Amino acid sequence: MLFQLSALEGTLINIVAWLIIHLGVAYICNMIPSWWLKEEREWFEEKSWENVFYKRIMIKRWKDLAPDGSAIFTESFPKRNLSSKSFFYLHQFILETKRGEVAHILSIFPAILFFLWNPPTVGMIMVMYGLLANLPFLFIQRFNRFRLLRILGKAKKMTIQSPSSQYSSSSSKEC
Repeated sequence: MLFQLSALEGTLINIVAWLIIHLGVAYICNMIPSWWLKEEREWFEEKSWENVFYKRIMIKRWKDLAPDGSAIFTESFPKRNLSSKSFFYLHQFILETKRGEVAHILSIFPAILFFLWNPPTVGMIMVMYGLLANLPFLFIQRFNRFRLLRILGKAKKMTIQSPSSQYSSSSSKEC
């Protein structure tokens, strides 16, 4: 602990610091270019244990209760509801789940800074807060992305295998 603060001062600084961290990271992550999110990165891939984990934590029961950050940043992509099943929209939604995942991962790491002005016990509480305030949202982003990828995969298969798409493409050649 580098600074000696009263309990009230420490509490106020902790609240303001978390507010700055959450809003600052969200703002910075909103500026991540789409090309970077489109890149195949190992940490964005579904892990073999995740499906079982999401069932165990019953994510489907509580994920819709979590607030959507797009309410704060109006220029961001709203992820509360699936408003279209078009390929473009689903791809955009998948990119935004990656953006959200990065934001929530990056919001955890500054928790270590709280040891600078808090006693070790309070510093540990701030680390726990950082984890508890971000991990559920991180899980939601990943859970939703893998569901969207499955929807997108099924839609691609249906488009490729659909007999009507064969007829429409042949009839359009005649016109």
